[in-house]
Order: sequence, then structure tokens, then C-alpha cells
Amino acid sequence: MIRRSIASVVDQALLSGLNFFIGIYLIANVPKESYGLYVQLFAAGVLICGTLDALIANAIANFKTRMDDEGVLVRTGKAQFLGRLLGGGLALLSGLLAYWLQPDATGLWDRYGLVLFFVIYVVALVFRDFKRVILYLSQQSVLALRLDILFLALAVAGGWGAHFYAKVSLPFVFAILAMANFLAAMLTPGAVKYQGRVGFSDVRDIFWECWAVTRWALPGLALGWLGNSMYLYAAGYLLGLEATAELGASRLLLMPVTLLMMAWQQMARPDIARLIQEGHRSAFFPFLGKSAGLILSLVMGYFFVAYLFFDYISTLLSTDKYEHFYGLLTIWSVYVMVYSIKFMGTIVMVGFGDFLTLLKMNMGSLALQAVLLFSLPSRFGIQAVVYCLIASEVLELVVIWGRLLPARLKTLKPSAVM
Repeated sequence: MIRRSIASVVDQALLSGLNFFIGIYLIANVPKESYGLYVQLFAAGVLICGTLDALIANAIANFKTRMDDEGVLVRTGKAQFLGRLLGGGLALLSGLLAYWLQPDATGLWDRYGLVLFFVIYVVALVFRDFKRVILYLSQQSVLALRLDILFLALAVAGGWGAHFYAKVSLPFVFAILAMANFLAAMLTPGAVKYQGRVGFSDVRDIFWECWAVTRWALPGLALGWLGNSMYLYAAGYLLGLEATAELGASRLLLMPVTLLMMAWQQMARPDIARLIQEGHRSAFFPFLGKSAGLILSLVMGYFFVAYLFFDYISTLLSTDKYEHFYGLLTIWSVYVMVYSIKFMGTIVMVGFGDFLTLLKMNMGSLALQAVLLFSLPSRFGIQAVVYCLIASEVLELVVIWGRLLPARLKTLKPSAVM
């Protein structure tokens, strides 16, 4: 179990590191508009993988809890075929998105080359991502790590070659990532051992079987994705792709903080489950206090180091063309502080199983964010985009810590028996 956990952490760190360094490289080497477009398209790829994960992977996980190994094997084989079909269809839709997001592009390569290679990239991404998900569901995280190490090595090698032998552009970037995804998926052992034939009726049946189990996961996915990504498209629509690039570049430095939050979540979930099982309210307060202190100290420490070495970071990123970078980073630091405490409360509420309550809260928060995003930035500029996000996070923080969590803690016994 320890080996699997370490492999999972290393895997996530490697993938996040790759995304981080791709962002840094593009910020320094491509026009702002190109980086802004990359950020929007990357978010679309995340949504497609998340959709297949919510609809199919969650269903497979559910099958494992109530079926024998043979039943799970058959359904996993059919689900893999379904995932590839859905992934291909969503990839074609993503091509339309890539076309629509660059109305001012000139030249066949910039417009149609990007559309072509982004579609291929999404298909390849779906193949590899579904394979790694199946490996994790099968508790083979070491094999998933090997898959992603090969992907990372291929991506780095392709990027290195493109840097020295070609002028880097977004079509090249997505072509290299597509190649790395396809080869990594093809050159590693298969994750699904099912060898039977899959026909149209099988695909239809497994779709409805998955849909019956996981249909309510899709609204949650949509709300979560919109909460994290709507501002990119709103900023691009209202202020232009350069604004999206500014926001993406400044937020890129928050990626290590996200890893810290995920690490805390992995450590805290067993403790939360134990405290809820024991059912003593007073035992929660030291845990919440220590967690808040740990999270805030790590976040503040990270930003202290970031500001201390800001001159070096700005040189590395070539931020001279990103005139709002420093100001946005300061506002993002406020956002992260608020988000961190809200996130901690959210994880505790998840431990209590209050998914529907959280879904309703997220809907209200997203509605507030949408109203603010489509009214304030066009009047007050790019900084207003982050202030809109802070406002929605403050709303969730107040609701969770001021109402939902206290109500939940009141259902526990006041104190432990001495």
C-alpha cells in the first residue's frame, strides 16, 4: 500500500511538473495571444478527460463494489471501447472550439494546423488517460507511474527536438503531446484484459449502465470545471486573448500550492473519517486548528519565497511582456489564502457525505461568479477578474464555515468520555 501511495504522489508531481514547465516555456517563447489560446484549449482537454472519468471510470469503480471479477472485466472491456468512441466524438467538438477561439488567425498553419493537431492530441490524451485511470482502479499505480514516465520522457524529447530544429508554435506543441500520449499508451502493457468482441449493442448497453450509476456526477464535474475555468473564456471574450495569457501566466505560479493542498487532502481524509466515526465534536477543533495553521503557514511560506526570488522568476519567464504579472500575482495570493481555508472545510464536509449540499452551494457560487465576470472586468480591467473569483470563494467560505460545518458538528457528541 505504501509503495502504491508513493507511486501515486510521484506520478501526480511529475505530470504537474510537466504542465508547469510547458507553461513556463510557452510564456517565454510564444506571443501572449498564443499562450492565452493554449490555456483555453488545455482547459478544454481537462474537461473532456474529466467527463469520461465521471461517466465511465466512476461507474467501473462502482461495478467493483457489487460484481465478481468476471463481470467487472467484461464491463471494463466494453467501457474502454465506449470511452474511445466518446473521446473521439468530443475531440471533434474540441476541434470546432479550437477553430472558434482564434477568429483573427491568419494562414492555414496557424488556424487549420492547430485544429488538426489539437483534435489528434485530444484523442491521444483520452487513450492514455483512460488507461492510467483503469490502472489506478486496478490498484496498479506503479504501472500507471511507468506509463506516465514514458509519456513525460517522450514529451520532453519531442519538445527538445522542436526547440532546436523548428520554430515553436501551438500546432507543434499539440503534435508533440499527441505523439507522446499515443506512444506511451501503445508501448506499455494493456490495462484491460478483456478479449471479447464489442458490437454496437454492447456499447449502447454499457453506456446506459454507466449512465444509471454516474449521471449525477456530471453536474458536479461541470460546476467544478466552470468554477475553475469560466474566467479564462470570459476574460478572453471581454478583454482578449492577451488578458487570458496574463491570468494564466500569473496563476501558473500557484501550481505548487495546489500540490500542497492535494497532499494535505491525502493525509487528512483518514483522520477526518476517524473523527467522524468516533463522533466527538471536541476532537475536531484541535484538528481543524492545526490543519488551518499548517496550510496557511505553507501557503504564506511559498509566497514569501516567490516574492523573494521574484526578479529571478520574472527573468526566467520573460515577464517583461506581461505587464500585469506582478499585480495579478499579488491578487492571486489573496485568492489562494481564501481558497485554502474554504478547501479545508469542503474536504471535511465531503467526509460527512454532504455532496448534495455542496452541489447546491457550488451552483450559487457559480451564479455569483458568472454575474460578476460578465459585468465588472469590462469596466474595471483584468484585475477585476480575480476579484470576481475571490468573491465567489468568500461566499463558499462563509457558507461552509459559518453555517454548514457548524451544523454538522452539532450532530456529534459534545466531547469525548474521559
